[in-house]
Amino acid sequence: MNGPFYLIYHLAPRMIEAGEGRVVNISSGAAGAPNFGRASYTTTKAALEAMTLSLAHDLRGKVAVNCVRLELPVWTEGFAATLPKDSPLPFEDPVIMSDAVLWFAGQPLDVTGQIATIGELREQGHVRPFTPARRE
Repeated sequence: MNGPFYLIYHLAPRMIEAGEGRVVNISSGAAGAPNFGRASYTTTKAALEAMTLSLAHDLRGKVAVNCVRLELPVWTEGFAATLPKDSPLPFEDPVIMSDAVLWFAGQPLDVTGQIATIGELREQGHVRPFTPARRE
């Protein structure tokens, strides 16, 4: 949790000096799932979302601060390593994360303090349709 805070702490003044800026944090469905089984992970993701809302308020009009809550299985080697090799999860290609981040980064400054899931962004047409991951 310290990493995102210190990154914003040090970069926000530079963004403001440049005229404006955008921050897009990445959270997880675990933020709202205390039964996930990893208390530290759940707690830090919930804290990241709270920090997103707080900093969006504090930096309003200067730096937009938003968050993508990743609520579906996206292929990463790290995530896949935590699952059985024959997991039936329909993994998505990580490219959907770039869709979400690029959409938030291109919004006006008044789009701030949003916590949006990939599903919500997909329903709004900001993220491509389901794109299966190539498991390697």
